[in-house]
Amino acid sequence: DPHLPHTLSQYTFSLGNPAIGVLLEQTSAGDPYNAAWLEAFMVALEHRGVDAGVATSVEDAVPGTMYLWRINQVFLGGQLIGSPACGNTIANFLRSFEISKGCLMVPDALAMRYYQDKVALLEAFLAAGVPVPRTWVFQDVAAVERAWAARQIGAGDSPVVVKNPYAASSRGMGACEFSRLEELVLCLGTWLAENKVPALVQERIRMSRELRLTYVMGTIVHGYWRIKEKASDLSASTMFGNSRLDFDVPLREMAPFVRDFAGRTGILTGGMDVAFPDDDLTRAPVVFEVSPVFDANPPPPPEYERHPYAHFKQSEAFQSRRLAQYVAIADRIVQAGLDARQRILYVDVDNTLADAAPRLRRAALPSYPGTAFDPVVAFDPREVLQDQPLPDAREALVELSAAGYLITILTARPFANAFETTLQWLQHHGFPFQRLVVVQKASEKPSWIEEDLVASGIPAGKAILVDDLTRGHHEGAVSLQHEVIGELELRQLRFEVFSSTDNNWRMVAGKLLPGGSLSA
Repeated sequence: DPHLPHTLSQYTFSLGNPAIGVLLEQTSAGDPYNAAWLEAFMVALEHRGVDAGVATSVEDAVPGTMYLWRINQVFLGGQLIGSPACGNTIANFLRSFEISKGCLMVPDALAMRYYQDKVALLEAFLAAGVPVPRTWVFQDVAAVERAWAARQIGAGDSPVVVKNPYAASSRGMGACEFSRLEELVLCLGTWLAENKVPALVQERIRMSRELRLTYVMGTIVHGYWRIKEKASDLSASTMFGNSRLDFDVPLREMAPFVRDFAGRTGILTGGMDVAFPDDDLTRAPVVFEVSPVFDANPPPPPEYERHPYAHFKQSEAFQSRRLAQYVAIADRIVQAGLDARQRILYVDVDNTLADAAPRLRRAALPSYPGTAFDPVVAFDPREVLQDQPLPDAREALVELSAAGYLITILTARPFANAFETTLQWLQHHGFPFQRLVVVQKASEKPSWIEEDLVASGIPAGKAILVDDLTRGHHEGAVSLQHEVIGELELRQLRFEVFSSTDNNWRMVAGKLLPGGSLSA
């Protein structure tokens, strides 16, 4: 990012063995759920014989350390509860450890950008092709009337569930049944007036139970059915009703679905809520939501199995059983973090993921083909956001993400707001990734990669850069960046020169996937 010091590629990294630590963020660590998970991380590390370091802020973080974290909406003392900025603010805080200290945050920080923002999560699901209930977002009653007039919603869509897009759990949930516009307007108008946030309106799936699945790096590690007391209940949450839990779940059958979901969305670790319409397991499931911050209820003793789960939560045995469940999942997260550091895919953006050539030709001076280019045109964020993804680029990263690659977007973009613009473009087009790094010049990439590998303790043979490594798109005579290639070779860093014609994403993905010629 140009707003950072120009010595971005000159981090000071730890040269010892890759360290593991726990982030105790001071404004949120005292929350009971956060405290329990942080304790679970410490116990899991103790079981592995690891003397974990502790950081409370980016200032005291050790460069190159992998930090385990658990932060929820009480971040900053709860100032952001109910705000659409909550998730992004936490994500940016976590990313500051990556940017300034080269730390690896586990679970991945960027997944938090959807936290407590069901609208952003819905957009991510739709971009990734995730099956969801039919959903509308209404800012006001006028928007409802316009949608009805345009036949985007009608009497045939009744009944619907109404959700607060920025609330945790089932808070603010309501329902509307209607056969006429006036009935829908009255119901949603009342809800909008009471909640004072946009209404996320969703078709009401007929079901008596829903699946809560916890997964780590796309692999299910825990799950249970949440069974409603009555099929007509809006929510199966154990916090607000008399729902029961059933731990006899189809884990093997759901494994491919969850693995594909993680690969499509890039949210590699989380707790997701899934339902089968009409409780029919032969039908395709739909996903309600997912979060990298989740709870994981333990199985109750036999004497509580036929009672509302809330009764078990009030028992003396619950806390110890919950901690044991947390520790088991925490250990899987620790192992996933260690495994993720063993294979890294660095990916360029311009003319690798994005077709930037048309934009650069438009910037040519005096015209294309030119001898120079106008940086105002070439690097205008509005122009950059018009770039189209190259064929199969997103699909390839989805497949590689699901195969276990830690995807780091590494791009050289020397213009103001480059990080924000690049992040917006990647999210808009549904690219999965775990880290985004912006440097000033392409010549900085080899040293940045080398330093990143030293910090993470990963051998150069377990990482690869995919980059077009070209220049001169405004001139009409594109040439390779031989000096960058020379630096990569000198440092013995693996790279693959991307070409949309001679070495496209289908070919590159085939080489990188298990069994391919470039698979690490």
